[in-house]
Amino acid sequence: MIASTLQSVNSCASRHWDEWKSSAISDEIINLNFRTIEDSSEIDKILNRNNKRRWKHSEDLVPAWCVAGVDPLTDEPTLQGVQVKPDNPPLGKDGKPQKYFGAKDFDTAPLFLNNGLAGYWKSIIDDILKYVLITEGAKKAASGLSIGIPTISIPGVSTCRKKGRLHPLLELFGCTRKNILFSL
Repeated sequence: MIASTLQSVNSCASRHWDEWKSSAISDEIINLNFRTIEDSSEIDKILNRNNKRRWKHSEDLVPAWCVAGVDPLTDEPTLQGVQVKPDNPPLGKDGKPQKYFGAKDFDTAPLFLNNGLAGYWKSIIDDILKYVLITEGAKKAASGLSIGIPTISIPGVSTCRKKGRLHPLLELFGCTRKNILFSL
């Protein structure tokens, strides 16, 4: 899933910028990965929902912020692992606010944020002695990456695995590596 939807100029509302900065995320990481979304049809494209409906869009999800990363093997922007956080989250079926949304009809996937260095994630894959931190949530991953720690975001503690197997992109980092840290 390529992030052509996010190729436009990154725009950040000050309320979102402040939220990200209060999570110890560097300006560069914010500018490369995060943006504010005000248009419900854009949210629909990012989340792969309501695309066939001309007049019905996800009005209840805007405004929101969105974070997307890169493919760790190619450095190409991708919506794999994308996370959207509405300013006013709608209530789920259980009556609790649903804070984060991922793309519909796609498996959950780890999020590899762009830090501006070409080939960064591939170099981490290749260097099996390098520590890797895996954490729940894009803001924690962005904070780790901001201080130079290779940090991968997963959308939840029990996600990114199917039938007991790790997501293939996580397997690239863990099969021979002994230095994996979890912060959930």
